[in-house]
Amino acid sequence: MTQPDNAVKIKKDSINVVYCTDNKYILYMAVSLTSLILNNLSEKIAVHIIYGSDTSLAELKKIQQLEQKYANIKICLYPFAPYEKECQQLLGGSKNWVQYMRLYIDEILPEDLLRIIYIDADSLCVGNINAVAFINLRDRAIGAVSVSDDELMKIYKVDNEKNVVPFKFSNIFLNAGFLLVDMDKYKRRQLRKKIMTFAQQNDINNIEEAVSCALNGEFYHLDGRYNRLLSPAYPWYKGYEQDIIWHFCGDVKPWQLWYRAADDGYNNNLYRALQDVYFVYADEAPCSVKAIEPVTINEIIFTMMAMKRDKKYKKYVEYFLQISKFLAKSSKLNTAQKIRRYDELLLEIKQGHNNGHNGEMLRQVLQAVKLAWPSAAEFLEKVY
Repeated sequence: MTQPDNAVKIKKDSINVVYCTDNKYILYMAVSLTSLILNNLSEKIAVHIIYGSDTSLAELKKIQQLEQKYANIKICLYPFAPYEKECQQLLGGSKNWVQYMRLYIDEILPEDLLRIIYIDADSLCVGNINAVAFINLRDRAIGAVSVSDDELMKIYKVDNEKNVVPFKFSNIFLNAGFLLVDMDKYKRRQLRKKIMTFAQQNDINNIEEAVSCALNGEFYHLDGRYNRLLSPAYPWYKGYEQDIIWHFCGDVKPWQLWYRAADDGYNNNLYRALQDVYFVYADEAPCSVKAIEPVTINEIIFTMMAMKRDKKYKKYVEYFLQISKFLAKSSKLNTAQKIRRYDELLLEIKQGHNNGHNGEMLRQVLQAVKLAWPSAAEFLEKVY
């Protein structure tokens, strides 16, 4: 049994929350933990952080200092290094082995813990978790929020008409981003071994698929408010403000600048609002978190859309200049294609603004094009 770096006796009347992280997610885990603390100041919480070998110890030290700021919090750190090689080998060297760190709670955490709550690092806890911490799991080892077939169909872009199920081993799916675990049952039923073996034998990399299929419906179905999936890849959900856990699953995250430009087809301001809330907690976190700048052409275009919505016209033009340079240097596009892309972007600007700033924006954008690619600017000036 691994002892935490700062071995302490965890009182059984505490709510035990587990996070797993590597260096890629350490900053965002700090934001999630901050949201948990700020919305549960009246609860006694023991936080158990299992971290990969590449994780910044300096950032972990900053996170641990939260104990000095909040009297109700105890933070324990556990290195995953002793299990990394085994985990990687079981999964055939898959890069997704980090997802499976959470399964080692039976091996890593103190033996006297009765139950734990696992929370993904890309989540915010925006409410009190006391109610879910003591739910009767009715002989189940794990409590989780199930995911509907409709959501899965949209995520995996499966043909609804053919009724194809993306997980071939089970028809009942859960999201593993929030788990309520009865530690005694988890150990006695050897669920880590069961899930890992299933993943290995069926060449499964995705943690959701491995856990869902290995359990095959044998889990307690928690209310959706304990793991509300908020992502442009998921159907829009009305009433997220009343939920407890916001889980930013998928590839697009609120710490990416272009996240706020996402459009779910119902509420054009939803992801803008979510990002604003996320950075309220990020500003209170012990680690410095800044919105990631766009790199690819699509990321830049979505960031431009976000800047336009926020009426940050100077930033809009700066990103347009990046696109101009990208298009000018691109060897994959011929001259006609480049001009057509510029044309589409400028037309979108012209049609999308009737607020008095449009003329100035258009002038600045044309200037940006002229700097990057004069021949295209000459053509566009004739059009506009």
